[in-house]
Amino acid sequence: MQIIIGAIAYEVIEVAELASEHGTLCGEISSTKCRIRIDADMAAPVKQVTLWHEIIHGILFNAGYREHDEQQIDALAYGLMQVLRDNPILRADSVQRVTRRPRSTEKQV
Repeated sequence: MQIIIGAIAYEVIEVAELASEHGTLCGEISSTKCRIRIDADMAAPVKQVTLWHEIIHGILFNAGYREHDEQQIDALAYGLMQVLRDNPILRADSVQRVTRRPRSTEKQV
């Protein structure tokens, strides 16, 4: 699977027992390798929030921020995932229906 963040397409790869020199990881993003790695052994909802976590790192990196507060990244990842899950109207196929300009005879939502 690929996720595009800014102008870069990142390959998303599931890896068994993902780890670094700092210990076990749930996920990691590499801007230089254009790759997001996610621990394959996690439950599906944890993989989803981990992917959002890494996407937020990518967005911040592209904006020039090199230091990221992990607690804030987690809060945004969980929050975005919940808002998108709980509000299907915000998904891409629904947004067009909500954001198009109404004709003068149509009611606004």
